[in-house]
Amino acid sequence: MSPDNLRKLGEKPIPISFEPDEEGYYGRECHQMGCQRYFKMKLQNREEKSEGETLYCPYCGYKDKLNNFFTGDQIEYAKSIVSQLAYKAITDDLNKINIGRLIKLKVSNSPPPTNYYQEQQLETYVKCSTCSINYSIFGRFSFCPNCSYHNSYDILLLNLKLITEMITIIELSKSRPELLFKSYETVLEDVVATFDGFGRELTRIKGKETGFQALEAARTIVLNIFKIDLYNSLSSDEWCFVKEMFQKRHLIAHKMGIIDD
Repeated sequence: MSPDNLRKLGEKPIPISFEPDEEGYYGRECHQMGCQRYFKMKLQNREEKSEGETLYCPYCGYKDKLNNFFTGDQIEYAKSIVSQLAYKAITDDLNKINIGRLIKLKVSNSPPPTNYYQEQQLETYVKCSTCSINYSIFGRFSFCPNCSYHNSYDILLLNLKLITEMITIIELSKSRPELLFKSYETVLEDVVATFDGFGRELTRIKGKETGFQALEAARTIVLNIFKIDLYNSLSSDEWCFVKEMFQKRHLIAHKMGIIDD
């Protein structure tokens, strides 16, 4: 008797269902060498796409087919399900085989176990401002896994909006002068950190991460590599003022505002 059950099992693709986490997110993993990082995304608000279409890694921007972003845990789970189906098919086939009248084959060992898994907890939940997909990542800056839009500009605008609101609160405050002065120092630190984070991320995705807290050094690097002069968008007075504020921020952050020799 031919192994009918095992043959039928291999005649068509075996569907495997993956369950989302408690918030409806499915784990995904970049398989690009040097990245291999984990993220999650919701599928309910994502347009239906075939397996041959693409997904993007939120961290490195790597582009590949949808079915090449399954996590290692999901792959091991799928393998265990297929192993169980194959075990059942082989067992059923062997149990049907009779050798003569007195001998009958029978499989008595246990089936392979199921490799269950649990999706990871991540730091940041993002809703893409372009395609509205929901996804989750480590860190803050990212490419959208659905449309590849990078959220660095969104984060810049959000931070500047919060800083503007902080300034409004400070200006309306009736606190003691020393508290107001300290509040403005905090705002200055936030402005520089926002600009530095935005600049670092833009240069990183272009292949050469650059710090922006030392403006003249950053200007030289950006000009040499990207052929963009930061000075061109400002007047001489504005450039001098910005450099002075960045220098003050350095004193506040590292030397408690004290100028040394």
